[in-house]
Amino acid sequence: MAVLSTAMAVLSVFAHDRPFFSWDVTIAGWVMDTPGPGVSTFMEAVSWPGRKLAILITTLVATVIATRILGWRPGLLVFSVLIITALNEEFKEIIDRPRPGEFEATGNKSFPSGHVLYAVLVAGAVWFSVASKIPRLNYRITVVGILIGWALLTGLSRIYLEQHWPSDVLGAYLLGGIAVCGMAWAIPALERLPFWAEPPAKGEGS
Repeated sequence: MAVLSTAMAVLSVFAHDRPFFSWDVTIAGWVMDTPGPGVSTFMEAVSWPGRKLAILITTLVATVIATRILGWRPGLLVFSVLIITALNEEFKEIIDRPRPGEFEATGNKSFPSGHVLYAVLVAGAVWFSVASKIPRLNYRITVVGILIGWALLTGLSRIYLEQHWPSDVLGAYLLGGIAVCGMAWAIPALERLPFWAEPPAKGEGS
């Protein structure tokens, strides 16, 4: 977590002073030259879950479902995705980095990518609340592969659609990694607090 935090701090300082890096242009050119029919449609579909309204609705619904089925801890974990995503919008205003090309005119800030951060946070929340508890190893590996694949594809889609520079995507991965490490620490810490303990199941203690 210390390494991720240091890397994120350094990248944020440079991103605040530069609209893009020279390597941003090179990598973005490679990604946007991806051949094949239907690539744009596919990239749009990959990015769709990261839209603000989609994030709000899906996260609130998932919080309710997770709380009712799995308990308050998974519910809190899922809800933290919405909180961190909202805080990222304020962080983007502080860094004040313009988006690439024509999207600079929209006034929306670029660093770090909110879509990519959301994908990383969802992957972390699903892992800690559900996937890590799957008994069969091959099923766990499959779920983790899908989650990581979606997060990576989301990053590529934001670059391909010219909504973000590669360094914006890198910043989102770093920030997401910090948040996931925080999840790994926070939930067990809350479980040790006596007033946050889960009530005993019916029939226990009688």
